[in-house]
Amino acid sequence: MMSGVPIVSAVEAGNDPVSEVGCEISVKAENPQAIAEGILKNIQYDFKTTA
Repeated sequence: MMSGVPIVSAVEAGNDPVSEVGCEISVKAENPQAIAEGILKNIQYDFKTTA
């Protein structure tokens, strides 16, 4: 989070604390298409304007 590195999370869990604070993009686990879309979304997102 503090490193400024974008994260795509594909974990099925009861909670998703990193996503809740807006530090990652969560996608469905075991879904290559969703993971690819999450990566593309991170590439298009401008993290410098939200800091």
